[in-house]
Amino acid sequence: MRERTPLPPSEQRALALLDAAFESEEGRTWEDAQAVLAEDGYTEVSADELLQSLENRGYIYTVEGDVWITE
Repeated sequence: MRERTPLPPSEQRALALLDAAFESEEGRTWEDAQAVLAEDGYTEVSADELLQSLENRGYIYTVEGDVWITE
């Protein structure tokens, strides 16, 4: 199994926030994920950049518009 790229502290925090908010086995919309990060003070632009980076690094993924955290 290929190892994922380590996350910088800001992305670690964002992933922890998403993980805590997305406790159920259901995906959430991209906008839901942005809202979770906005509650912690991230702007829409910075939240979107963090989400894109997490997706590019394989920590989250999207299916039919829903965001999922990679196990």
